[in-house]
Amino acid sequence: ILEESGDEVLRNREAQVEEYCYYQYLKLLAKPSRDGQESLARYIRKLLWDGGRRGTWLFLILMRVDESLAQNPLELYRSLEGLCQEGSFSPFIYGAACRLIEENPGLFVKLGEFELRYLYFGARRNMVSQETARRAAGFLLGLRRCRPLAVRLAVQLYRMYPERELLEAVCSLLIKGDKRGPEAFGWYEKALESRINLTRLYEYFLYSLPESYGHLLPKEALLYFSYDKDLDSRSRSVLYQNILRYMNPSSELYGTYLRDIEAFAMEQLFKSRIDSRLAVIYEHVIYKDMIDARAARVLPGILKSCRILCEDPRMKYVIVRGEELMEELTCPLENGAAYVPVFSEHPIFFFQDAFGNRYLDIRHRRIPVMDKPDLLKRCGEVLPDHPMLKLARCMEILKRGIQSDSEAGLLEESMAQMKLNPVFQRRLLE
Repeated sequence: ILEESGDEVLRNREAQVEEYCYYQYLKLLAKPSRDGQESLARYIRKLLWDGGRRGTWLFLILMRVDESLAQNPLELYRSLEGLCQEGSFSPFIYGAACRLIEENPGLFVKLGEFELRYLYFGARRNMVSQETARRAAGFLLGLRRCRPLAVRLAVQLYRMYPERELLEAVCSLLIKGDKRGPEAFGWYEKALESRINLTRLYEYFLYSLPESYGHLLPKEALLYFSYDKDLDSRSRSVLYQNILRYMNPSSELYGTYLRDIEAFAMEQLFKSRIDSRLAVIYEHVIYKDMIDARAARVLPGILKSCRILCEDPRMKYVIVRGEELMEELTCPLENGAAYVPVFSEHPIFFFQDAFGNRYLDIRHRRIPVMDKPDLLKRCGEVLPDHPMLKLARCMEILKRGIQSDSEAGLLEESMAQMKLNPVFQRRLLE
């Protein structure tokens, strides 16, 4: 076949340079020749360096026929890197670079794009030694920012050699990338179990803690946060909920946290904030004796809150209307959920999309967040003029009928002070 195609290849050698080089290389494989090998090496070198031609395959042939390249590994390494920088993604280039640094470890002095590519290629094919992986861990720890390829490399190297340095590198990159998802949590948890000392490891462990985490946080994390209290509100609610649910109330550490938890609960209460974590905190630390006029003004809205779960991703808001009032309450849906106070016995829920269209037939679930009738009763005693509690008393009177002048006065007062639905107002008048 070589003899049959030789004349055509030689005629077109100027226009089809690569084909000519392939032809000469195949001839050398069929019939080795020292002079032919040196001649082809000179020709390819002239094409690559003097003629400005670039080609991954030409360089790979040069590596096989030019023995001087093997004698100068630094020049070879730089040539491979140059091909990568010019856009080559050839696995043969990556494989050659991996073999080269294993034979010449002194060439591995940095971790740039080229090194990330060939090391990741090599790690997936078991071409990276343990010593090289350790050196890579040091460079990975020194990266100033998180790069997706760097994370994949660190993970792959750790799977090959599960050592502390590589685990630390994985977590360091995830923290620099502000990764807080469930996949990142598994790495942070593994790092804590290995007692790795890494800046902000405890914080990111807490940031990424899944809702399904069903036991007490590690003692090291609890001790750390008992001294370092620089956490955002969400993280504090996650931490305090876990403590209240799973820590022994008679333990010394529980007592250390209790004052901070109570202060946090009141702080969130006065901001009228509620979610599933805060509900646990309120239930544990808010007692009847703590309710004054200020707390009674906001606590009913929290006690009567429900979690609305919407299954339609198009919906962006939930609107709540009661049969008693003309007013409506609009709350944004976050990840398909919203927490809204529901005082009416027969509420109506509308759902609104991003274009302002409202829907009444959207599937949803309503879940009461708290069940503390004693606290709600105490709020009514402390602040009897609370509008929603006053409205609730009006509903009770309607059910059983007016039994005193004071109850009649309460109905008249409510009609004068609140924007009642005309239908409900007629019921009061009747």
